[in-house]
Amino acid sequence: MAAHIAVQPYSLFLPVYNEEVLLVSHTEKLLQYLPRLKNPFEVLIGSNGSTDSTPRLGEELAARNPLVRFFHLPKKGPGAAFRRAIELMRYDQLVCMDMDLSTSLDFVPTSLDLLAHHDIVIGSKKMGVESRGPLRRWGSNLYIATSKLLMGGDHDLRRYWKRQSGTWKCKSFAGSTVTRWPRSA
Repeated sequence: MAAHIAVQPYSLFLPVYNEEVLLVSHTEKLLQYLPRLKNPFEVLIGSNGSTDSTPRLGEELAARNPLVRFFHLPKKGPGAAFRRAIELMRYDQLVCMDMDLSTSLDFVPTSLDLLAHHDIVIGSKKMGVESRGPLRRWGSNLYIATSKLLMGGDHDLRRYWKRQSGTWKCKSFAGSTVTRWPRSA
């Protein structure tokens, strides 16, 4: 675990699509790791059009653990799930990861330190060493493009922070971008 300075509450968002195989075990892995950081947090899982048992499993996880919140959108699309997560998040800070946990969990404390100066940090495998196939890379590129579109384009992308550690990089969006949409409590 990386050295971690900031102690602020945050929402960890994981968009999912047909992740029934990973959903429970990886959420439990996060719930074992995240309390060590000593920050108040919530795990927000958003299903975007899942057709397997992901919605049922997500609801069961949320019912069993008050730190987990789950929502299901009937249509497939990571942009809509991301926007819904912004509307639902309880805390002002948002960290996004993939449910496959292909990003090191050390991304979370590093992101929290970045969130002392930024409002959203999004992990990206795009800028690191990739071993994913073309379809998977295309999906990641679509997610990044959709996020930029929803957040107002590159002119709202205030700063890129890069770190050569494993396969991840991260991007931070300005907080004024997030407040464009009303959030429910």
